[in-house]
Amino acid sequence: MEGFLSSTERRKQRAAYRAQSRKIYVIFGLLIIAFLFVSKYYQTLEQEETYSGPKKIQVDNSGNIYLQLQNQIFKFDKEGNQLFWIGKPENGQGPFDGYIDFSVDDKENIYVADSKNKKIYLYNKEGALLSAFGKQGSSEGEFKSIIKISVDEVGNIYVLDMYNARVQAFSNDGKFLWFCKIGVMMVPDEITIDKEGKIIVIDAQKDNISTISSSGKRLKTINLRNSKLLGLAGIITTDTSNNYIIADYFTPNIWKIDSAGKEEKLNVDFSKKEKIAISDITSDENGNLWVVDERQFVVLKIDAEGKTKSFMSNDLGNLLKELESKWKRIMLMRRLYLILIFTLVLISLVLLLYKKR
Repeated sequence: MEGFLSSTERRKQRAAYRAQSRKIYVIFGLLIIAFLFVSKYYQTLEQEETYSGPKKIQVDNSGNIYLQLQNQIFKFDKEGNQLFWIGKPENGQGPFDGYIDFSVDDKENIYVADSKNKKIYLYNKEGALLSAFGKQGSSEGEFKSIIKISVDEVGNIYVLDMYNARVQAFSNDGKFLWFCKIGVMMVPDEITIDKEGKIIVIDAQKDNISTISSSGKRLKTINLRNSKLLGLAGIITTDTSNNYIIADYFTPNIWKIDSAGKEEKLNVDFSKKEKIAISDITSDENGNLWVVDERQFVVLKIDAEGKTKSFMSNDLGNLLKELESKWKRIMLMRRLYLILIFTLVLISLVLLLYKKR
């Protein structure tokens, strides 16, 4: 009768079905192998400490350049030749475990704040560890969440602790001096010292700039809530009037703000402006501004006329190019990872439908 299959036709149909199922299972198995390989490679890349863009830059009085990449700090001479780096992993693990910040004094000593270990480390100008202090807690000299660190001309250390909502001051040998409560800060972004020795704290979320005296007395707060700035990336003081120089992460623009809060946008000629993401800004002894672009993996030097120059010389440039290449590989692996997950889920649904037939 029409509509019924003969036993021979049914056997052929089942054989065709089994053959097609085997092909799907083979493809499914190969995709699982590819998924495991990509997943392992992707995790290996992400475990490496320096896969993202530069986070912070400082320039000392001799013109040496200090660059933070994840939780490692590199020192270069003024020509861009690498001198040493701090945070080198040993046995697969570096000395810093988590978020860090750093500052450099006039003698080229390097101070590193390790948020997870709740410690401050002091290194000399050759990169040798001299001392360390700090522990977890809320008492004097203790930390809960170290966000930023800065050092003044005489070597006093100022530490911004977000969860304890305070700034603490220490001598350069780690002796506690004072603390100043600053209230609940949403995203404390920077702490720096102006030319008069006052401590400047910026809260990026509240758009506040707070000033603290060298003895720990809170002086004033400037609110930039109605400012034209979209995202505060860093703060420095550059002139004798202690005007603030602020980088806007989202625009990007660089602004000068006086002590009364009056804003003036600096005329800076950024190339490829729409792609720039300024993660930090600083100045040198000659009045040049230096910014790090974590999106394009470049260091930019800005002169008094606002002209920018990509400072990618020698070892510094080679390091940033290597990191950019590594970041692109991570992004590629991430896309492949997601595509494979989607494909495996799709084939699993197809197999389930075949079994129901």
